[in-house]
Order: sequence, then C-alpha cells, then structure tokens
Amino acid sequence: MFEPLFPNWSSPAAVAGLVALLALSNATLVALVATASWGDRRRTALATAVAVGSVAAAVSVLRVGGLGNAGGNVELLARFMLILVAGRAVVSRPTAVRLVVGAVAVVGALVLLLVTVPLYGEATVAP
Repeated sequence: MFEPLFPNWSSPAAVAGLVALLALSNATLVALVATASWGDRRRTALATAVAVGSVAAAVSVLRVGGLGNAGGNVELLARFMLILVAGRAVVSRPTAVRLVVGAVAVVGALVLLLVTVPLYGEATVAP
C-alpha cells in the first residue's frame, strides 16, 4: 500500500508509520505553542508552517531522489527548533498539565529526532 510513497524500502509501512509519528509529534508541539501563546497568531502560524514543512521534507528525504542530505539536515534543524519553541512556550506559561504534556511531547520528539538521523543516513547515503 505504501510502496508508491516510499519505494526501495524493505518495509514502506514502517517508514510511513514513522512519518505519521513525526506528524503527530509536530502537531502536539504546535498545540503546546498555540495554548501557551494566547493571542499571538503569528507564532502559532510560524510553528504550524515549520511543522508542515518538516513533515513534507521528511517524506521527500525518505523518497528516492528527494531533497537529499541537505534537505535532511534542514528538516532536522527545523524540527529541533520546533522542539525548542514548544519547550519555551511551556516554560513561559507553566501549568501542571502543560508541564507534564510538554515534557512527554518534548522527550518523545527528541527520541524521534534521534531515530530519524540514521534513517536519513540510510535514505541519502546508502542507496
């Protein structure tokens, strides 16, 4: 089913699952930014644009002939910046729920960030 989207991967469904986790993680980080920056639509819109661009770049890097190594580096940097902005948003307006959700979201996003590094290496260097 996912072979047209991620050709040349032994398990395209697993790669699609990882991209879905990245999208869910990015959406959670954007939600944290949106709830902590009441009235600041520009910050939320910028975080949303970075999150959508990050997922689009991840799909392109994981496809053969996509953005390549430089695109992967830009995507990792964009996602890391989104993690930092969400973390700052949580710390700027702390509540008990926001701190717990923020900690789980940031740690999960960092784990996904570390998982994608070798995956991007496999996609850009190994083929």
